Amino acid sequence: RDFCLSRGLGDVYKRQNSARGHAKKPSFGRMSLEERKSEEQRIRAHNDKMSLRLFLNKPFKLGEGRNSEVYLGAYHRERVDNSDAFVDWQLCAVKRVQADQESQLAGLQEAFALRRLGSHPHIVRLISVLDEMELRDDTSKAPPVHASDDPPRLLIVLEHLPCTLADYVRSHTSDVDLPLWLDWARQLAETVEWLHSRGCVHGDIKKENVLLTHNLSIKPVSYTHLRAHETGRN
Repeated sequence: RDFCLSRGLGDVYKRQNSARGHAKKPSFGRMSLEERKSEEQRIRAHNDKMSLRLFLNKPFKLGEGRNSEVYLGAYHRERVDNSDAFVDWQLCAVKRVQADQESQLAGLQEAFALRRLGSHPHIVRLISVLDEMELRDDTSKAPPVHASDDPPRLLIVLEHLPCTLADYVRSHTSDVDLPLWLDWARQLAETVEWLHSRGCVHGDIKKENVLLTHNLSIKPVSYTHLRAHETGRN
């Protein structure tokens, strides 16, 4: 049942640390055993009272990587007073982590890192981390579409941004001039410097992993490769 919260994650994590030959240490890139348990408990609790709608169909698929697929979804925060007031649904990007242990661990670590990094104008906003099994059990919140033979997954809910830097450059070649490239370079350099000051290294920056806002500001994504920076400050 606990598809993303199994003991197997702990075994994978212990083997990784044993192979590297260094002790477990709290960091942005690798969770300690205590931090992993805390993140699992946070996901189980699901106290943010959020409703999610997710269609696992090809037209709603935004992209995919080694450890996950990303779909367009919609969410809203539930009202405390349970009134029938207008509900403001908002678009979101839902990263649906693969069912294997390596992917589950990578997903937990990415959510953990984004939660600890917190708010920054050039860091993609983490909305919530959900257990898809819990959503399926609660028919009032269940994703409308899922395959019966498809195991439930860890869902990382992120803010939705229009496109990647790679896609924008390909489709707007005449609009991308030197001043815009320099502005993107400045924003990215400032973001990387901030990450390093927080004691972590992204590890996989490329055009496909940089999203653009509506006003063409950059936001690097895909924090599964995030790791500790030895000289960083907490």
